[in-house]
Amino acid sequence: MIGFHGGARPIIRPLGDRLEDLGKEYVAGDCLAVPLVEGRVAYGAGGVAWERVRSLVWVYRPEVGCRRRLLAIQVSGDSMEPTVPDRAIVIVDFEQWEPRGQRRSIWALRTRDGGCQIKRLHRVNGGLIIMRDNVFSHPPEPAWSGNLQELVIGQIAYIQQGVDCRPRWAPSQLAGC
Repeated sequence: MIGFHGGARPIIRPLGDRLEDLGKEYVAGDCLAVPLVEGRVAYGAGGVAWERVRSLVWVYRPEVGCRRRLLAIQVSGDSMEPTVPDRAIVIVDFEQWEPRGQRRSIWALRTRDGGCQIKRLHRVNGGLIIMRDNVFSHPPEPAWSGNLQELVIGQIAYIQQGVDCRPRWAPSQLAGC
């Protein structure tokens, strides 16, 4: 059984409802439903569109603060490990699309063919370089476009990951434990 402070229950509302209308005692326990999207990315007229919404991801409100325009993407691959592991779900704030010198930020970037990748983005000598945290397996590369509106989908606001029950070592390494 899950207990809540003072007997209050969390309020779960779809993203976009006006949380300001709720009393302050409910805001801290609030969760948001964020669409989990997949497929190709289309961008234009101030919006982001995806081929399909796969599901909803429930996010604890304090984790994303006052951000309103969010979407969720499931990561595939090891290029951002250990920061963003394979199969993690990232919450993207697509109102934040312009890097402001924050080298530690992680971004959802559009690929040349309309896909999406989760990477770091750095300005170097007037150009943009895509960086991965797993630099030994995935070296930096120049961005396919210097136009931020064309390249950047949004900033990663939160990383949600489950507990991976698969061992990352050979069972023989456990002998004698």
